[in-house]
Amino acid sequence: MVHLFDKNGVELASVRFVIPGAATVQTNSVARRRDGVLALSGNAISADGKAAPFLAILSADGKSQQTVRTDPFYPEAVAIAADGTICTAGWDLRDGRETNFDHGMVRQFDSSGKVIQERIPRSLYPTDISRPSPVVDSLLATAGGRIGWYAPSAKEYFEMVPDGTLRHWSVAEVLEQRESVVGLALTEDGNAFLGIYSTAKREWGLAVVYADGTRRRLPPPAGLTGWARLVGASGNRIVTANQGVLRLYSSTEQSQ
Repeated sequence: MVHLFDKNGVELASVRFVIPGAATVQTNSVARRRDGVLALSGNAISADGKAAPFLAILSADGKSQQTVRTDPFYPEAVAIAADGTICTAGWDLRDGRETNFDHGMVRQFDSSGKVIQERIPRSLYPTDISRPSPVVDSLLATAGGRIGWYAPSAKEYFEMVPDGTLRHWSVAEVLEQRESVVGLALTEDGNAFLGIYSTAKREWGLAVVYADGTRRRLPPPAGLTGWARLVGASGNRIVTANQGVLRLYSSTEQSQ
């Protein structure tokens, strides 16, 4: 079941999602288009424990559901681009192990579930099993034709722009010890915001990658108390979740 909420935490709708024949459906990520269409990524698990990765596209009312099996590609994160294509970040697995290190970790699918592009080869990073894949806990977001992807194990942010250019920067300089990026939001003005959590201080903060590639650490937005999280963006405003309430802040004010 997918539940949709407004900015005050009030449930607007719920959409039931099923895969015939699956004993369990494990959802890794959900994205929503402005018209209400949903995209889901995850694994369908059979009664004998076998997992099959999928990408699903649901109409706003849930009455139309299209599910595409994507193996050996296992999509972890999902987002919907401005042109309606479905963006995913994932990895190729066979019997639970990576075997093809030339696959693109970020892939775009059209509305029918067909792959139309894949970028950022897994071979860019060490492939020994002692190091986690860049896909693990990675974050994906879109805005204005841009696709942003954060790879936690590499502490790198990638951005694909409409003309096909792929840009990337290290964000290690804005992270302290025992800090991790747990949120990613792209705003229409060309900036990318990173939500940061410190396990040492049990605090959260913000950083920004400007359109020109400059990286900067920012103070948390005013008015937030306790645990908070960056969950997305709307136009040029970032969206946070705090104490069960969604709050919107101007990205211009936050990045000054």
